[in-house]
Amino acid sequence: LKKYIKNNIVSLSDKNSSYLIFALFHKQKCMGILDIHIEIDSEKKLVYGYISILNKYKHKINYANINHILKTIAHENNFNSLRINTRESWLNKLFITNGATPIIHDEQSTLEIKKLNHKVLNQWLQYEKILSKKDLKINFQNFLNSEQIKPYITFENKINQDVPTETASFHYVPMSAKALKKEIKSIQKSGGGMYYFILKNHNDKIIGITECWFFSPRPIMAIYWFSGIHKKYRNINLGKLLKAKLIQKLMNDFPSLQFITTENSIKNKKIKHINHQLGFRSVAEGYQIEIQIQ
Repeated sequence: LKKYIKNNIVSLSDKNSSYLIFALFHKQKCMGILDIHIEIDSEKKLVYGYISILNKYKHKINYANINHILKTIAHENNFNSLRINTRESWLNKLFITNGATPIIHDEQSTLEIKKLNHKVLNQWLQYEKILSKKDLKINFQNFLNSEQIKPYITFENKINQDVPTETASFHYVPMSAKALKKEIKSIQKSGGGMYYFILKNHNDKIIGITECWFFSPRPIMAIYWFSGIHKKYRNINLGKLLKAKLIQKLMNDFPSLQFITTENSIKNKKIKHINHQLGFRSVAEGYQIEIQIQ
């Protein structure tokens, strides 16, 4: 990576992606950050941003200045739209008031391992008896190999399209095999892991998945990344079984683990209820909006 700092901008780049990080100042005091991630994947240019500003400075924000920064970056990097993420509801409203389109409203939840509901966990593990009745099998995997990536990504992208979202304008951007391989290499370098439980039917076809990422050989926190079951196999507790087996595996392998965090659409009431039963509690909300650059 080539790194340089110029005019309060940190830039990290390689041949497929680049990051621009701006520090936003008011009278010599840093009041927030704006970062832009530009990724080129399969000839598509995907542009994402994140903005965070301390609440005490919200009355000092000039939208015209932020818009000028975005226009300048867009001109220099040849794109005309981007998606901005933020945790502040007032920033979300500011962008929407100025013409942005709301895309995602999600909720971040965290499970403190010491507050895990073990009674519920053990109850869900009992659902394993369903497997023999339905002629199903579950396999554990730490990192997917090259042959597994394509069928896994195909299934995950299909399931993701079923997830309840905030607005009809939402369009899920499928993950590519190339992008997942890049994530795998990055996490392997960190000494972390990518835990998967994969559920298959009698034809050896994937019908359910659950996955968790962590970024250290002795993680304190793990990110519960995704979980999904094929429509034909829902409502028989297979999702609960996968979730319970993954959490049990993490706790057995890593005594250092203190937290598991996850994010879900605010509209996905069912998964919120399931997570709450285990002991997950809401800690923050997040927003994504799409901006068209004129």
